[in-house]
Parts: sequence; C-alpha cells; structure tokens
Amino acid sequence: MIYIDANVLYSYLFETPMSESAEIILGYSNKVTSRTVVNEAIYVTFRRLARDKGVKNVHDVKKFAKTEEGRIFLNNAYSLVMELIGLSETKLADEEEN
Repeated sequence: MIYIDANVLYSYLFETPMSESAEIILGYSNKVTSRTVVNEAIYVTFRRLARDKGVKNVHDVKKFAKTEEGRIFLNNAYSLVMELIGLSETKLADEEEN
C-alpha cells in the first residue's frame, strides 16, 4: 500500500520540481490517503488558485474564503483534488479519532 501525501496531489495539479514523480506515484496501484491529507491538499490548492487575487497568508485566505469569489475558488480546489483522487483510484483510509 502506498500512502499519498498532500505534496503528491499538489505536485500533480501544479508544476513543481516533484511533478514528474507525482505523476509516476499516482500511476501505481494500491494507493491510500486520509481525509486530513485531502483537507490539506484542498487548502494548498485553494491558496495556489487564489494567489493571483492577492492571497498571500492565512489571514488573506480566511478573508478571501468568505467572499463569493473565494467560495467559487474553494469549490474549484475541492473539485480538482477530489477528481484527482477518483481518477487515480486512491482510496480514502478510515481515520481513528482520539
């Protein structure tokens, strides 16, 4: 079983030094990730998509996410990440709550 981290998802969606490796990793079978990783991937994807709108830090993220345009960007980030998880056939692992 290969555990997929948010960096792999992000590097597949956006050009980074790890993009080629991310593509290879997501091509493997028997992949799993967690809902925590999905949330992290959505957040960093949202920040990247919103960067051109002046979003540079956590304060900007919170402020922008409350706007109508920000909610559209957040929905786009969610869709991109979830579509990638589905297309790459990555399973979501159950997480234990402490």
